[in-house]
Amino acid sequence: LLLKKIQMMNKFHCRQIHSLKICTHFYAVAVMKFPVSVYSFPKYYEKIAMPISFYAINHKLKVGLYNAVSGMLDDISLLCSNVKVYFGENSELYKRALKLQLLAFSKIQDTDTSQLELSDLEHLAGLDDVPKAESSLHLPAVKLEFNEESGRGKVGRKSFDDALAQYREKLLSVYNAVVNYRDQTGRVVAMAFMEKPSKKLYPDYYKVIPEPIDLHMIKATIDSDRYTSSQALAADFELLFENARHYNEDYSAIYTDANTLNGVFADAMKHVFPTPLTIPRCSKARRSNYNFILKDRSRRGSYSSDSSGNRVSRKSQNISLGEHELKLWYIYQAIKEFRDPNNRTLSSVFLKLPSRTDYPDYYEVIRKPIDLQKICNKLSAKQYDSVEALVSDFALMFDNACKFNDPDSLIYKDALTLQRVLIQKAAELRRGEQHSPPIDVQSDVQELLNRIFSDVLNYQDDLGRCLSDSLYEADEEYLMKTKDKNAVTLNIIKKRLEMKWYKRLDRFQQDMLEVFKRARRLKSVNSQIFEDSVDLQSYFIKVRDELTKRGDLFYSSAMRFTEKDLISEIDAMRRRNASKSNLESEVEDNSINEPQEGDVELSSVDVDGIVYNVGHFAYVKHQQNNYKPRILLILRIWKQSTGAIGIFGNWYYRPSETCHVSVRKFLKNEVFRTDDYDRVEPSALAGRCHVLFIKTFVNHKPTNFADEDVYVCESRYSIVSQEFKKIKSWQLSSQGVHLEDRSTPCLLLRMPLNLEPHDSNNGNVLSSAQQGENTNKQDDNNSSCLLNDTGRTDVVVGGQKENSSTVAYEQIQLNGCWIRLGDCVYIRVAEHEVKVVLVERIWKSQGDILLHGIPFVSPHQIEHEPTQMFYKKELFAVEPSETFNGRSVIGRCAVLSLKDYCSSRPTEVNEADVFLCDSRAVWNEYGKRVIPDNPERKFKIPTFRLSCEVPEDEVVFFKKPMNAEKEPSPFLMRRAIVYNEFFLPEQKNDNSRCSNSEIAEPSSSTTATITTTATTVRVNFNFWIHFFFICLSKIVLAFRLIHHLHRNLLPDQKVVTSCFRL
Repeated sequence: LLLKKIQMMNKFHCRQIHSLKICTHFYAVAVMKFPVSVYSFPKYYEKIAMPISFYAINHKLKVGLYNAVSGMLDDISLLCSNVKVYFGENSELYKRALKLQLLAFSKIQDTDTSQLELSDLEHLAGLDDVPKAESSLHLPAVKLEFNEESGRGKVGRKSFDDALAQYREKLLSVYNAVVNYRDQTGRVVAMAFMEKPSKKLYPDYYKVIPEPIDLHMIKATIDSDRYTSSQALAADFELLFENARHYNEDYSAIYTDANTLNGVFADAMKHVFPTPLTIPRCSKARRSNYNFILKDRSRRGSYSSDSSGNRVSRKSQNISLGEHELKLWYIYQAIKEFRDPNNRTLSSVFLKLPSRTDYPDYYEVIRKPIDLQKICNKLSAKQYDSVEALVSDFALMFDNACKFNDPDSLIYKDALTLQRVLIQKAAELRRGEQHSPPIDVQSDVQELLNRIFSDVLNYQDDLGRCLSDSLYEADEEYLMKTKDKNAVTLNIIKKRLEMKWYKRLDRFQQDMLEVFKRARRLKSVNSQIFEDSVDLQSYFIKVRDELTKRGDLFYSSAMRFTEKDLISEIDAMRRRNASKSNLESEVEDNSINEPQEGDVELSSVDVDGIVYNVGHFAYVKHQQNNYKPRILLILRIWKQSTGAIGIFGNWYYRPSETCHVSVRKFLKNEVFRTDDYDRVEPSALAGRCHVLFIKTFVNHKPTNFADEDVYVCESRYSIVSQEFKKIKSWQLSSQGVHLEDRSTPCLLLRMPLNLEPHDSNNGNVLSSAQQGENTNKQDDNNSSCLLNDTGRTDVVVGGQKENSSTVAYEQIQLNGCWIRLGDCVYIRVAEHEVKVVLVERIWKSQGDILLHGIPFVSPHQIEHEPTQMFYKKELFAVEPSETFNGRSVIGRCAVLSLKDYCSSRPTEVNEADVFLCDSRAVWNEYGKRVIPDNPERKFKIPTFRLSCEVPEDEVVFFKKPMNAEKEPSPFLMRRAIVYNEFFLPEQKNDNSRCSNSEIAEPSSSTTATITTTATTVRVNFNFWIHFFFICLSKIVLAFRLIHHLHRNLLPDQKVVTSCFRL
């Protein structure tokens, strides 16, 4: 308790001194400003060994470092003594410091600390004997709190605004130290760093520097309180200086200024931020009203004041990274921190590019220089959208090192080693990822064809009638008439789709159009089947264009047949039929309806108590009692001169009374208007019924009629041609029949006709058994062989005859495979060797078919550095072209450009047979195939203009272009890397090696071996023996020269020359 009281009293006394400072502002205001900035008064810090300020005393008081009043008085005395020592006795500040020191001691002596109670502390802390008008300074009252549970008194902290202002001032002090620094000539060194270079004058700067920054941007960030910590400020300054060093030549003016300012910045950070500091945090209540606008610059780091060289450490990031960024930083750290068994860091030489001054030839050899610093900057700026992009940059860096350095050099071997580590780490990250499904364009083609067929087959009109029923009828009628077993019907197409026999859209469209055209040839232009086939074909074109996006997702020559072609075709057919046949007319047969002399017209007739009026529908008894009654529309009622009553009307047929195929579907209680008129006797009438047009039947129903006595009519039926045709307008009125609205619209369902005994003449309907038998026979005939692919034939180059001695072809069949000009094929050149060749010419000479084209080679067949990366399934074109025998062709493949490989696929080539080619391989002066570095390395796949008889490739385009993945060279893991300990640089003796849990060594399962003499000593004894005898011979020559000089004789010219060489 006594200790707690002392602490509270210490705080009280410090507040008394602050109160005294307010009262004696004239004396203390100057003293409080010391010690001033080290950059303004450097001599002050040279003369004063222990500088201290009021702010330091205040900080120590806050954190409770004073355990007694004497400790606080000692610091105040030290502060005043420092001022007196530096300024001397004759200065004004000396007198002020002396008076302030005396006032502090007198204030403590006036207070009896032994009798100070806790209850008096709050009262004493609020005492202020000096009026506020006497001072321009205003210090807010500080409330003292005491926690009885913890037994510790706590002085309330400064307000959040004060803390934030103090934090901002510290950042500005570092900024000002850099901006205001002047060299020995008085020049402001930071002037060139205030603004970024002009984009017009230095456009290449923004290509080389991924994240430009200047001092104005840093100042704006400080003013807007967007630096969450001193480490964030350090990261931006480090980026500023690194950008300058990276773009400018070594030892240039700006390069030197960047190093100078970097040192100034480091000194300022040590002084202002001995330990890292974060931005003050407000309380939860205030945090809701105070929002920090933190514009994430995608860079976070921690500044270390040591001289280890690791100024920016990514391990202490203050912002949480996503899973993707963590994977990228994991690979970066694995490469940067990898060490060999000798504890040597291999990435040190890759941290920065060679100097342009010292190595100008490096930038002549290397087209795309890159180093670890640039990769780090791109990582910080989040410019890598995938692991493959980061791996590609690392591979480029290692490949540059191998291109410029000798294979026996240490850098070359380090690049190979780090490349293996890179491949291993990237493979580890890919193991946990969900790989996209393999590309299968044929499944996309099958899905497209099935979707088109299904939509066309299920297409319905406004009344719910399935139009494909008309095509089924036309197919069955055609089979009944012709007995053609090879005819293509909807059932045949359906089976071919199920068996996946269609490989192309144009072949599928060819069969569908054949079904549509055959249906129109069978029927007249006014028939229902004709109109339905036109509507279905129009819908087929619409669905095809929608699913293929008019060639944007799927390209085929079938897209050339459009709606305009269909309309012109139908118009031509209508014109031809109009000149050959008369259109069918609904002319009523009046021969039996002509009135006779003495006939009296009646409006109604009463039969068995039922009144039948003109315009009523009535049942008529069938001649066979076990048949359903027929339906007649009464058109006339009259009384003859003999007294007999006559009734004339129009017959409406039931489905069982028509001639149709069994697959045709009908509505319940559906009847058909016919061109059959007849006269009946009144005694044949068997009751009333009613027939409604289909559009009326859906929403209305007649009253006083049972549901089974209400019929629906949609089409007319021609007895002569046995065709159904849809009625366009219904002119009959429901005279004398009241219609009421249905509560819900009637749902129309069409079902096949189920024949019952005595329902119909069996000869009118083709039985289902017979239909199924015929269909199965057709399927069996078609299943014996695959489809003839679009009817391909050998195509000779225009203007030539096939019986000539030498004939050139555009397309020909070789070994069961159709080959065109521009196609790529597999050609067997040896028992275990197969080449990929792009066909440029095909011809037949003396009975042999020859091919001439460009061969391709794989990466293992060309000379290259082991660090080079290649696209998966990449090939290289080789010149000159070669000639091969057509009998050696064993299959077809595809070689695409990089752009086409990432965006599309041909539909008739399996994914395993699709390759990529973007470069060519040439012969060098040593007789080896290499990839040239000049623009000639680019290879453009040639295209050929072929005749219309040669079908084009159908192509599927990806909705989102894929990224072409790269893989390491086949030589990387095969090459043994042997380090010689004699040439290894000396390493510091420390035990801080990377553990296997952090950075794993390259897998031992590979054929590669990384060995050093620390584990296995491999010394070339012949080399050392040869080196020893050379040195010995030179020493002997030197002694001979000395011997001649000693004798004052003219030395032998040969001996002198040898010594100079030594």
